Amino acid sequence: MDFSDLERKMLELLNQEQIIQDFHNTYKYVFVDEYQDINPMQDELINILLSSSSKLFLVGDVKQSIYGFRQSTPELFINAYKSYKTNPKLGTSFDMTINYRSHPQILEFNNEVFSHLMTDKSSDIDYAGTSKFSPQRTDFPNSKAVEILIANTDAEQESDIASGMYSVANHLSKPSFS
Repeated sequence: MDFSDLERKMLELLNQEQIIQDFHNTYKYVFVDEYQDINPMQDELINILLSSSSKLFLVGDVKQSIYGFRQSTPELFINAYKSYKTNPKLGTSFDMTINYRSHPQILEFNNEVFSHLMTDKSSDIDYAGTSKFSPQRTDFPNSKAVEILIANTDAEQESDIASGMYSVANHLSKPSFS
């Protein structure tokens, strides 16, 4: 059996009244991590697992959606996110934007890139308004030590192609997006 076979088999099992009743009587909490990577069948399974008294906890980051080849549908995450943000009766929504792990320059670069890529118009997410990282680390010895490298595909820059990488700091004063 492959992964999709297991999903279908689980759906068959949960459609049996005794099994779902046992599940509902045993489990009061449903936790889903990486919610941005679920597919419609997994979403159906989650909904079946919920009883009227269940508590649901979802965690996800649409920027990390990587399972399109397995029919993941980031729109399921986006729709849930928007529902919880606009209807407090459904539950509480938290934007987890504080970052204690990464260097502030890396987070600033990510914020710059994703602010242009993820807009209400392009992805139904206002990254600049709701999802920008807030860097909190201050213990790096030299804040100028970070150099962000991007693979170069521009054939006009022969020396950079030879190395395969170039420095954003050396080639751009600020990233330009069209």
